[in-house]
Amino acid sequence: MANLFRITAKRNDKTTKVNLTKGMYVEIATTTGKPYSKNHLDKICELFENKYGTMCTKGYVSFSDFEIVKIN
Repeated sequence: MANLFRITAKRNDKTTKVNLTKGMYVEIATTTGKPYSKNHLDKICELFENKYGTMCTKGYVSFSDFEIVKIN
């Protein structure tokens, strides 16, 4: 069974590599508990870029930049 998580940006982060605003969020489903692997972080960045048309360069964000809450 998949687990659904809401990933929310904790703070404004505006640099040449990352442009996230506090409160922006995406949702991700995993089959392996919490989404704390490098592959998940890359996917989270991709989801933010697709949803908001913003910049989230892989390797320039970490899990401490996000609040992760299980929603199912």
